[in-house]
Amino acid sequence: DSAQGITITNETTGESFATNQQLAEGDKMILNTRRGEKSLTLVSGGTTTNIINTMEPGSDWFALIPGANSISYEAEQGGANLTVRLTLQPIFEGV
Repeated sequence: DSAQGITITNETTGESFATNQQLAEGDKMILNTRRGEKSLTLVSGGTTTNIINTMEPGSDWFALIPGANSISYEAEQGGANLTVRLTLQPIFEGV
């Protein structure tokens, strides 16, 4: 089972990120929106590949805002096969 045409949306801000990458069972797509580190990678069969070229035009490199954020996702094909996990890494600035 695979999934393709994936869009992740921050419903709180209205921003969304879309890719046309096809994901097979066991694949992991990693979207990093951290300033200075922005990337889109695919981990498949132990191999990590840069898939930034699959980013759909008009996509937002959105960040989570303070407080609650409502996140949704959908796929043009195979959406029921997706599991999405968000990880927040707080960034602190020193004084």
